[in-house]
Amino acid sequence: MTFKGRLILLIIGIHLGVIGGITLIFDLNLYDYYAQDYTVLEFVQIITGRTSFYLLLVGFILIMTVAYFPKAKK
Repeated sequence: MTFKGRLILLIIGIHLGVIGGITLIFDLNLYDYYAQDYTVLEFVQIITGRTSFYLLLVGFILIMTVAYFPKAKK
């Protein structure tokens, strides 16, 4: 993979990670406002049921792909 390709994947991964993280925080704050007490199982169900969690996950996977993908050979 070329440097340009790695850079593009890194930028996309960072953007998806930031967007997913911010929206996940907003989703959890909104849920906490409506339901004050919830168990750990409900908390995991809420987190994994949100689109923002998957955005964060895909962003993390892209960042790790760029970090561990072998560099292009000349």
